Amino acid sequence: MQSKTQPRLGLARNRNFLLLLAGQNLSAFGDWFRTVTTIGLVYVWTGSAANLSLLFISSIFPMVVVSSFLGPVIDRFPRRTLMIVADLARVLVGCGFVLMIPLESPYLLYLLLAINGAFSGLYLPARSALIPEVIKSDQLPRANSILATSFSAAMLISTGLGGLLADLWSAQTIYLIDAATFLVSALCLVFIKPTQPSSTVRERVSYIEQVREGMQEIKKSRNIQCAIWILMAREAALSVVYVIFSLYILQVVNQGNFGLGVGHTATGIGQILGGLTLAAYFKKQKFTPEQYRKWATLSLLLLGFFHTLSYQLGDFWIFLLLVVVANLWYSPIDVLSSTSIMTYAKPEVQGRIFASSLALSRSFYLGGFMLMAIIGNELSVSTIAWCMGGFLLFASLLHHLLSVKMVQVRSDLSV
Repeated sequence: MQSKTQPRLGLARNRNFLLLLAGQNLSAFGDWFRTVTTIGLVYVWTGSAANLSLLFISSIFPMVVVSSFLGPVIDRFPRRTLMIVADLARVLVGCGFVLMIPLESPYLLYLLLAINGAFSGLYLPARSALIPEVIKSDQLPRANSILATSFSAAMLISTGLGGLLADLWSAQTIYLIDAATFLVSALCLVFIKPTQPSSTVRERVSYIEQVREGMQEIKKSRNIQCAIWILMAREAALSVVYVIFSLYILQVVNQGNFGLGVGHTATGIGQILGGLTLAAYFKKQKFTPEQYRKWATLSLLLLGFFHTLSYQLGDFWIFLLLVVVANLWYSPIDVLSSTSIMTYAKPEVQGRIFASSLALSRSFYLGGFMLMAIIGNELSVSTIAWCMGGFLLFASLLHHLLSVKMVQVRSDLSV
């Protein structure tokens, strides 16, 4: 009995993990609080689907660029320090939003979102690479499940409040709260002291050599390739979902900012339930390639099916129910991908692997928004949803084929 409960007790008493959890959730709270407010502002100022797409593009493109080039930096310097720098920079960005609001220019908002996205491109892979330094390897599946679930909870609270408070408070007040969350997040990170061996690269290794080592690690590992692919497919689909989600609520069912808040709350509920279910599952099951293949493929398939179905109806409350069910499969994809990379990538290159994963997945995410900027005003929400569902069906089948080969290779090696 003691051995079965030890992983849970270890995480509950792990001061570093709790501080990382608090810092992540505060950063997420600030991001989503700001996002809901900014979506509302841009829609009021422009009323255009293309401009909503540009809003997301301005956040994602700098993240892709930064994560593409700074992978070696994340493996060279302490990950905790890089995260603190990123949080403090985003405090200043939050204050910049306050100053720009009176000008009513969406393009100035896009500029600030771009700067914020650049520092997020540093923060996110550094956070993922830091996790194995504060968590034991046998606790990684549950730890990642808890982190994903708490992230969804932060999203639920922040988007729900954001939708409600956008009609009660000024945008300046909300952006000041956004800045404050990043400041407190940085303070949480200051007190983290990694307990696992640090895996920073040797100073004499050149930047080009570090990039090459990271690419070779991805090239030779089917496990890592599959983990990155499921993120790429999910992000491509969700970029489309984020746009049609806003269009459906604001145009099809005319629910306004309150509807956006309730819709994001439904999204968060689904992600929390999915993350809790996966955490409970891995409390009793060991993480294996077979378990990964089954759950990752199923998650992609059902994510596409229920998202497609939700946009075929005109009833807002049925839509919310289907959104909850669709998002049950969001967190498992993130957890399975992260755990696979942490399990199969060498510690000294994990920063580069996570940076590459972020860059590739966000490139697909960015591509989806670019596509929506072109077709968002030309096709109906229902038609776009059908196309998105077809893509996820293809992605799940391709992942199944890749991961079957992965399991077969593992079986051959064991023999």
